[in-house]
Amino acid sequence: MKCTAPLLIFLLLPLGCDSSTPPTQRTAVPDQLEENTPTENPQTTSNFPEPMYAPVLVIMQNEKGSGTTMTFSPRSHSPGTSVTRAATSTSGDPRGPAKVSWSYTGTDPKGDHYQFEKEFLENNPGQKKITKEIIYTGENQIVFEDQYQRINICPAPEKKE
Repeated sequence: MKCTAPLLIFLLLPLGCDSSTPPTQRTAVPDQLEENTPTENPQTTSNFPEPMYAPVLVIMQNEKGSGTTMTFSPRSHSPGTSVTRAATSTSGDPRGPAKVSWSYTGTDPKGDHYQFEKEFLENNPGQKKITKEIIYTGENQIVFEDQYQRINICPAPEKKE
């Protein structure tokens, strides 16, 4: 039992910290510089518009009820880029620990699109990656579920000011 806290810290260390302050606005480019490049087309973010529902929680829960909850904000700091996160869980699954990664891939009128991937870390020959794309509409939604683990995405609680 003495190694429980260091082990937990070690497992959560790769997740990093989520910034609690929103990104700052870029300052406007001076007019002189814009005139020097009239033929350049500015990069559009049509492939990665702002998500409708952000931030979200990704919850990995094992069959015993314990698990991990991560806050994920798909808003990126650079236009045209995606944000990807991952977490590893030892859920008591006989297939071994699983790594779950997810990324925001865009938004359309149906909702926010996410790509989820679940991969077992043990090198067993019959194992494969499971990939699933979901359209998130702002409500609790199960992404993966089996007898050992459930992974879902849901709205993050609003911050109180």
